[in-house]
Amino acid sequence: MSDRAAAIVLAGGASRRFGRDKLRAPYRGATVLAHTLERVRAVLDEVWVVLAPDDPGADLPPAVHRVRDVEASRGPLAGLAAGLGAVRADVVLVVGGDMPRVEPAVLRLLLDRLADDAEATALDTSEGPRPLPIALRREPGLRALAGLQASGRWRLRDLLEVVATRAVAEATWVGLDPERASLHDVDVPSDLDPDPLHAGAVRAGGVEVIALCDGWAPLPLAEECPGRRVDWDAERERFRWAFAGPASWAWHVHAFLVRTPAGEVLVDCGIGHLGRAPYDVVGRIETSLERVGTPAAAIRHVVHTHLHADHVGGAVRSDGLPRFPNARHHLHAAERAFFASGEEDGGAAEALARAGMLAVTADDVEIVAGLSVHHAPGHTPGHRVVVVEAGREGLVLAGDLLHLPIQVAHPEWPSSHDVDPALGAASRRRVLDLARARGWRVGVSHFAAPFGRVGERGWEPIDDASGGPDPVAME
Repeated sequence: MSDRAAAIVLAGGASRRFGRDKLRAPYRGATVLAHTLERVRAVLDEVWVVLAPDDPGADLPPAVHRVRDVEASRGPLAGLAAGLGAVRADVVLVVGGDMPRVEPAVLRLLLDRLADDAEATALDTSEGPRPLPIALRREPGLRALAGLQASGRWRLRDLLEVVATRAVAEATWVGLDPERASLHDVDVPSDLDPDPLHAGAVRAGGVEVIALCDGWAPLPLAEECPGRRVDWDAERERFRWAFAGPASWAWHVHAFLVRTPAGEVLVDCGIGHLGRAPYDVVGRIETSLERVGTPAAAIRHVVHTHLHADHVGGAVRSDGLPRFPNARHHLHAAERAFFASGEEDGGAAEALARAGMLAVTADDVEIVAGLSVHHAPGHTPGHRVVVVEAGREGLVLAGDLLHLPIQVAHPEWPSSHDVDPALGAASRRRVLDLARARGWRVGVSHFAAPFGRVGERGWEPIDDASGGPDPVAME
């Protein structure tokens, strides 16, 4: 890479979805744009901001250079062309002004990996290289932009198709940014949530239930609801957060921290180090717990609804040691027997058993006062749900009884995720009928908006409980 490098921050576009100037929206004590600039300036001294034609940029630091996007309505490629025309550096780092959590270490990595045989470097993901942030050689970039604009192509992603791009392996950059914050952009107001790992919380009496999110991945809709005709367009209109594009649903990975007067209980623990394509999510349960003030050592009980990797992977570290040193881990006997090989859970149950931390029972039992586990088989033989009762209020944590909202309206439909679809449907119907009859709220492991109720028309999200990111905005 050349020693001469500058940064371009694209800040000239309008946002219809946000409803106002998102770059000047308050965010963690400053504005979105101010945070982005702070992170970029930690990497490079020369920073250019591409502004809308009518934006004076009065709030920018004096050391930041300004350039006008003369074709603001044309989108980010036109803004990038304006920026490249203004800078004189050989190499340019390009970042969106709406990326306030971009990691400086990741930006340095993009610059360092711009080898002589590449015209650009980008961050690789399961969906291919991402268009922002990128490092770009100026002259090839200008030539490519001229060709794209002449052919009427205006998307940033198109640029990666016409320049020689080197993709930085996902495992490499995620090691510097385990939260994948460098891909986060502000698209809708909910994206300003200061704690994206905290996906929402509800209270039942003196009990607090907090949803903690490892992340999400798009999974194909074609595999859902086998043998049933589903109006996915209608579902997408009603539950926009549940989908990721026209052919995928947004599979989120949640664990639940339950704070009771008798102590803190963790229900499931995320995917840990067991994420694999297409389930490309990296576990971050310890970080999530620390964000809400609960260190791993404070957990006294861990309830495993079942032994699929996305629910039990966080129980044991990659070195085989238990992650929660003071916890008793609770598992149904049928689950332990069915997954005895350890292939599904990465050997977590066996490691916990060797450490003397595994409690295996076949009964419905109370773990602490007000929190009990109940056998709900079908998804797996030993699948359990967790019921929290506090006075007249209650909540059920449904494990993998549910994957999409349509299953609440039609619990009798079979699921492609169940080892015994008929038994799974029976368990789903029984638990949802009970939740509706008693007015219990429900927490769902794989919903982007994890808390809701069972209503007459099916799933009813609890709007004030879901603080998680909009999956469409994360694309």
